[in-house]
Amino acid sequence: MTTTERAMTTAARICRLLDEKFGVPVLQFSEQITFEQLEVDSLTLVEFALALKKEFGITLNEAERDPSYSIIEMATLVDAKTAELR
Repeated sequence: MTTTERAMTTAARICRLLDEKFGVPVLQFSEQITFEQLEVDSLTLVEFALALKKEFGITLNEAERDPSYSIIEMATLVDAKTAELR
């Protein structure tokens, strides 16, 4: 699986998490949409980071919970952090 394919798969998992846990409708998602555009507030980003920890086993620091990140940028970050764990 290429890095791009892995990021797309992770992006789909992130979209599912946002939909199921936080009620952000999947229909709104494109890989380039940012958390800011989805109107995800800072508290939701903290809760989202906890959901990512449970789903992927990774921890996001405060700077990585940036609302200007797009879904694909977050997916790339998650993949990089997951690779560090291996």
